[in-house]
Amino acid sequence: IVVTPGRFAIMHEDPVRRQTLSKEDIHTLPQLGEDIYRAIKRLPGISGNDFSAKFTVRGGEHEEVLVMLDGLEMYEPFHLKDIYGGALSIVDVVAIGGIDMMTGAFPAQYGNHMSGVFDISSVKPNPRGRTAVGISLMNARFLTEGQFDDGRGSWFVSARRGYLDIVLSLMNEEDLSPSYYDVMAKTEYRLSDRHSLSAHILRADDDLEFEENEDGDIAITDYANTYGWLRLRSSLGAKLNAQTVLSLGQATDGRLGTDFRTIFITTPQIRRKIDLTGFEIREERSFNVAGLRQDWNWKASERQHLNFGFAARRLTSDFDYFNWDLQ
Repeated sequence: IVVTPGRFAIMHEDPVRRQTLSKEDIHTLPQLGEDIYRAIKRLPGISGNDFSAKFTVRGGEHEEVLVMLDGLEMYEPFHLKDIYGGALSIVDVVAIGGIDMMTGAFPAQYGNHMSGVFDISSVKPNPRGRTAVGISLMNARFLTEGQFDDGRGSWFVSARRGYLDIVLSLMNEEDLSPSYYDVMAKTEYRLSDRHSLSAHILRADDDLEFEENEDGDIAITDYANTYGWLRLRSSLGAKLNAQTVLSLGQATDGRLGTDFRTIFITTPQIRRKIDLTGFEIREERSFNVAGLRQDWNWKASERQHLNFGFAARRLTSDFDYFNWDLQ
């Protein structure tokens, strides 16, 4: 039995022969919310359902796939997590410049994951500069990009806001109100001919409110992802390259649920008795990660390449739970 790795590229120039999808293909493929996660499901060996943006590789679990954005590992990068675990990704398709998808036998630097590697590269800013506003079936977006200091530096900012809550309100469906937004910004500066430094910020937030007026049920959930990282890319000669990523990240999860009801009981002895029943649940979670990663690539000869480096991470989490039940 001979097992070989599968590797595909999207919107990425590479001399290696690969199966590719252009940016125009991604925008024209039938999908919900212009989401890159849904477009990637068209590749061989990758599957998923029509409701969630999550995908699986060759029968594995989604958590087994490593997701990276410009050298940063992301955790649970989804909007609307209460709907099938995540209906959309937090990275807008207009901010994506290329994708590397490896579906097996990937190198050791992508360790701790079993199924595949989903490596996203952000778009390169337009040297002429531009500002655009757009609207689609589910989102309104804004982006601006350009260069400064005679082309040595560049910037890119993309913001997106979903308006499902506005649509449901116009349809008189006021019981459910889901809203979300995400903002991605980066600036890059060429320090010299051999060194380039970039700063990145990614922020995503979700709020969902459900209120049943007749029964008194209230459910409120809030999710947030915040990442900030610096990336230094260095070319130390024709044969030696290095990349250093210093990152901070936080993912929070909050939930509130209440249900209070008034019961009227009539007996021969008591004309009317009022009884109050219900419960209240509060839950707060936070996950914090700080990391430093460095990768080196040395081309010893035309037939010999050496990759080496290290990765250090510190992970902490907090959990607060409250439950009150009245019967």
